[in-house]
Amino acid sequence: MLADRLDVAVVRVFGHDTQGLRQMLFLRESYVLALPDDHALAAQERIHIAQLKGVPMIFNQRLAQPALYRSLMGAFHKAGFEPEVVQEVNTEQSTVALVSTGMGAALVPASSATDRRSGVVFRPLDGELPNWEITALWKGRRETPLLRRFLDVLAEFRSVPGEVAAP
Repeated sequence: MLADRLDVAVVRVFGHDTQGLRQMLFLRESYVLALPDDHALAAQERIHIAQLKGVPMIFNQRLAQPALYRSLMGAFHKAGFEPEVVQEVNTEQSTVALVSTGMGAALVPASSATDRRSGVVFRPLDGELPNWEITALWKGRRETPLLRRFLDVLAEFRSVPGEVAAP
């Protein structure tokens, strides 16, 4: 985008420098825990992050989102332990697929709970976790009619509790 090859990007910007870009938060969700359905914690309605001590975890790749990775690790450290990361992946779909094999549990955005994959349950998480956010970024000086219409459509469908839906 900064190299003028894109007009707009819809991305996770956690910890990235967005100076010089206009932005509109499109989606904000909490994390939930994806667990194999036969895991001992699956019987609980809610799970506190401290209960994940010793549970094998599947994480998003550190290199893809280093600031988010550090923030999630910090949440585990505040809960008093280092998570046991057994695999790093680059998509939510891969994460849920690995959970379904019994490899471990994973923090995923709440919307992932609509994935009715066999062998996986999703539980709300308590603890100090960052939000999962998707943001539209663009350069203000390059607002074409097509970009403006795209942003208007995004604003119609944005899902950010407690915020006014205007770019």
